[in-house]
Amino acid sequence: MEPYPKPFLNIQEYDVQESFIQVLKNRFKQYGFNQVKAPAFETYDLYSSVQGTIALDDMIKFISPDGKVLVLRPDVTIPITQLAISQNDEFEKEARYSYILDVFRTSFQAKYGYVKTQAGVELLGNPHAEADMEVISLAIDCLLDLEFTNFKIEMGHAGVVNEILRMLSLSKEQEDQFKQLIISKNFTGLEEFLSRLDIEPSMKE
Repeated sequence: MEPYPKPFLNIQEYDVQESFIQVLKNRFKQYGFNQVKAPAFETYDLYSSVQGTIALDDMIKFISPDGKVLVLRPDVTIPITQLAISQNDEFEKEARYSYILDVFRTSFQAKYGYVKTQAGVELLGNPHAEADMEVISLAIDCLLDLEFTNFKIEMGHAGVVNEILRMLSLSKEQEDQFKQLIISKNFTGLEEFLSRLDIEPSMKE
C-alpha cells in the first residue's frame, strides 16, 4: 500500500516559502493588521450553518472523543468573524485581522495532502469605500513585494449574486449549485448550467 501523500518541502523550498510568508507578514503589519491564529479543529456546525461558503463534502471530518463532529480548518474567514463578534459584537470600532495558515479540503489535490497555505486579511467594521480601496491596495503591494508583475485582481460581492438569484427564481437545489459554481470559479460548469435554464439570452450573458 502506498503511504498517504503529504506535502514535504526540501530545504530550498522551505526557505522560499518562509521568505514569502515573512514578506506578507511585514506588509500586513505595515497596513495595521493584527495577526491571529485560528484553531486547527473546528466544530462542523460552524461551517455547515453558513450557506454558500465551503461545500460540506469538501470538509475533512473527525469524531471527537465526546462524539462531536469536528473538521480540520477548511477556511479562515468564518473563525475570524466569530472571533471579531466575540470581541466587538456591535462592530462599533474598526477591527483588522491578518492570517497565514494552512487550510484543509478534500477538493485540493491528494498529492499535496489536501492542504494549502492561505494568506489574507479581514477589515471589519468599516463600511466605507476607502476600506475596500485599502484592501485592494494591500493585495497589489503584496504581489509586487513578491515580484509578481503580471496579475489580475478579481472582486465580487454577495449582493450581486443574490440579486441575480432573485431575478432567476431558481429552485433551492439549483441555487446551491449556482452558488457553488460561482465560488469555485467554474466558468465552464456555469455555462453548462445556464444553458439548461429557460431564461432570456441576455440574462444568461
